[in-house]
Amino acid sequence: SDPIHPWTRGSSDLYALEHFESMAAHLSDVGVASQWLPLYQLSTEDVRTVIATWCAAFANTAAWLSGYDLVLVGARNPLRQDWSDVLLPPDLARHLSATGLHSAAELWGLRIATDADLRGFAGETQPMGEDRPRLEFRAPLSYSAGYSLDVLRWAARSETPPNLSPVALERAQLARKLLFNFLEDQKLGLGPAAAKYGERLSNLPPLAD
Repeated sequence: SDPIHPWTRGSSDLYALEHFESMAAHLSDVGVASQWLPLYQLSTEDVRTVIATWCAAFANTAAWLSGYDLVLVGARNPLRQDWSDVLLPPDLARHLSATGLHSAAELWGLRIATDADLRGFAGETQPMGEDRPRLEFRAPLSYSAGYSLDVLRWAARSETPPNLSPVALERAQLARKLLFNFLEDQKLGLGPAAAKYGERLSNLPPLAD
């Protein structure tokens, strides 16, 4: 799901518990749902609200780093813990290589949160229902405030998810290092920092198996 930004008028229903529960209800036992979560122009409180809502709708969750945004993943049953031995379909491999990802193991290294990590980050934050659409009124204020750097600092933390293969672990550590450099480059301004970060990501060479 790649919906419109949550700070856009009328879009908060797409981030509400009822909508996420509907997504979960349509999954098969092996089905997986994914949700784009933009971090720019959202406050840390806004992000916690979306994550708390996602975790309330899905029994098993995880989060992946996508540049300077997150992708939330949810499923009914426990998620696979390593993809390092999976061969990417040729078309997917070609598209991913343009972003600096050359194997399933490298892609797996971008998982920045397990289910326990996400629920711990959400803490005591309450899920958002359609009857009290907090993002509808709060996110426009966050839009004017800038970037949720606290969430990126959490994503760039040194702790990596357990049970990673050597290639996935190397990519996980490298991804966190580049994200940390992006945070350090904020003094240059968001635009230049993002351009520098994107260039570094797209030029990453393949990691040896």
